[in-house]
Amino acid sequence: MPSVKRLYQACFNTQKQDMLVSSAATLFTSANSDLLVIDPSMTIEKENFERSNINRGSLSPLKPLAGITTVAVEFGLEMTAGAGTDDPSWSGVIEACGMRRSLMGAYRILAITPGAGLQAINAGERLVQTTSGATATLVHTIRKGSSPDLHAFLAVDQGGLVANAIDLWTSSDSGGSFTVEGGNAGTVGTCWLPASFPTHTSGLAVEPITDILVGTVVTGVTSLAVGILTRELGPTLGNSVVELRRLDGEFDDAEVVTFSDGAANGTLNVAWSQLANPAINFGFIEDGRRKRGSGFRGSWAFVGETGSPGILNFSMKGIYQGVDDGGAIPGVSYSALVPAVLLGTTINVGKGTDTFETGDTPRVSTVNFDLAADVQLPRDMTETTGVYDAAFTTGRSSSGTINLSILPEGTYPWLGAMVDGDPVSILLSVPTPGNANKVFRIEACGAQVTAESVSDQNGFAVADYTLSLASVAADDTDTSEGELIISYQHTALPVA
Repeated sequence: MPSVKRLYQACFNTQKQDMLVSSAATLFTSANSDLLVIDPSMTIEKENFERSNINRGSLSPLKPLAGITTVAVEFGLEMTAGAGTDDPSWSGVIEACGMRRSLMGAYRILAITPGAGLQAINAGERLVQTTSGATATLVHTIRKGSSPDLHAFLAVDQGGLVANAIDLWTSSDSGGSFTVEGGNAGTVGTCWLPASFPTHTSGLAVEPITDILVGTVVTGVTSLAVGILTRELGPTLGNSVVELRRLDGEFDDAEVVTFSDGAANGTLNVAWSQLANPAINFGFIEDGRRKRGSGFRGSWAFVGETGSPGILNFSMKGIYQGVDDGGAIPGVSYSALVPAVLLGTTINVGKGTDTFETGDTPRVSTVNFDLAADVQLPRDMTETTGVYDAAFTTGRSSSGTINLSILPEGTYPWLGAMVDGDPVSILLSVPTPGNANKVFRIEACGAQVTAESVSDQNGFAVADYTLSLASVAADDTDTSEGELIISYQHTALPVA
């Protein structure tokens, strides 16, 4: 009788703060167990201290001493849409892999004016709206000369100023701008952009009497937890949101906090939660044996092959919390939605300074992207496991590969871009079968070709290009938090 792989169940929930660990009873529930994982593994990694350098009267080895305990987990997931307007089930996992989840709005563009000498405004560029002063991040590249029904996808900053329906948006990176018309669709989905550090948020019941600037130290009066403010607080903002990087300790809900610049204290009125790059608790059931850990963060990669569904692969590290006996979790509602296969997909390739205003569409057989994070666990001898708090991202190295049918360089200069060191932008769009309003888009806005390998495929010359991903504006200058962006549209876009 073949094994029933579904008895291997994966469970996760998001930690409100890194130190808030879920018990086994809280973690192993049907609500946390809807991941249909591919080739899962959860490995307890034990560091032993080898006592091999002690001088004694025997060659027999001394007993090793048990040291630090960590956990590593790896698994894959099909890139499946969510039910209704829900996020996909893997949203919380990809957030723990160096991403920031944001609501995504769609705006019809009346006119676009890229920066001087450019043909595009790139994904990841920071935008400000002229009249409202609202700020946002451009989710996907928009190009001069694109189709008349062109939309701008924006992640408008939460907790700040509200964007107008009709206004001018200007990039503070490349200087390009575009005007949007009324009747925008508001929220049409979700997007995930790279995030370098975890941030925590809570509401303030008592407003500050003066502006409190980014970098101010925030201290919990009761908890004595400490953080650094990452968003300016102003006295004119009703129901302000305090956003910070937590440095030490765990903030209490509804406690008083003080600010190092001497401004009046604030009282929290909303529970603390992690906004960007939250850690997760993760558990794994292996036919009756339950292993769990906390503070998981890691890396994610997209694998795309012609005729196969898009696959998201995850590799994460965390802190060991225990192992127990317990059967499979009953009553789990797994997604019945069928993932899209990579047929009829759209790939646009372009570069802001070239004449390819709408982007080129090459013939592609495979495309892979990897947002590889260097994840470390802080060590602490006062903890029984030897590690403290959660895993943290200390570096990011993003790469990719793409297999193309070779065309003359005049069509699109891939080899020329490699020789010149010019980045290209690659946008992959994957619609959901039977629902044209549910679309995944993955974009690498600054993919620099680093190597070419040519071979023959069914009588045609093809080239494998390796890519190094970076966050760049349309004028090739550096931006931040935009080297690999994934979005999910679940609602129809606005029409004229």
